[in-house]
Amino acid sequence: ATDNAGNQEPESYGEDSESVAPDSTTIFDATKPESVITSPENDGPDNTIYSNDWNGDIAGTATDNLSELDHVELSIKRLSDGLYWNGEGWSEAGEGEPRVLATGTSEWTYTLPEPAENSYEIVSHAVDSVGNTENSYKLTVILDKTIPEVSITLDPVSPDSGNNWYKTEPTITLIATADKLTDFIEYQWDNTGGTWTVYSAPFKTIGTGSHTLYYRAFDKAGNVSGTGVKNI
Repeated sequence: ATDNAGNQEPESYGEDSESVAPDSTTIFDATKPESVITSPENDGPDNTIYSNDWNGDIAGTATDNLSELDHVELSIKRLSDGLYWNGEGWSEAGEGEPRVLATGTSEWTYTLPEPAENSYEIVSHAVDSVGNTENSYKLTVILDKTIPEVSITLDPVSPDSGNNWYKTEPTITLIATADKLTDFIEYQWDNTGGTWTVYSAPFKTIGTGSHTLYYRAFDKAGNVSGTGVKNI
């Protein structure tokens, strides 16, 4: 509206106005950002990996379709005692789980210093500029540096004939010891250059005569025992 002196009424942008004020767009964002842990290498969220050489390095990516990413937090839980890494040491959760700040946003990194043999649950939390926080990517890392061992038993225990020979064909049992994460045991007869057989149950020898059995164990973290040798 304009009065007799030429003054004009300012435009109204109230609730009853049909006009739209310039540069007054409001974006409602309730969508949580997303993050992915890419290192240590894994097959997806809620995955468990085994390693004998993890040095504590963690890396990943994060995205947000609306607001900008603000930061990425990590919760790192030591499963042997339920304590959380707070950036300086291991502490109880208290009223909320301790979290540490990763370096970077769309591509981020963090290093847990000198991790000892243990199991660690890592959860990444991407946070956008309006405070939406996700809690979707969890990875469990089992750090195992223990070398597996294999024991062998024979039945009969000792040769039951003269000149240190067996009259009764012995049954051979292989047992993994010293490492609860042992994945499998394998063996072969008379050399180590042929095809190894995965042990599944007690077995007999390969026939009459003198033979040498070679055997070894592998754990889930990639540790390998020394090769055992048994002359039968």
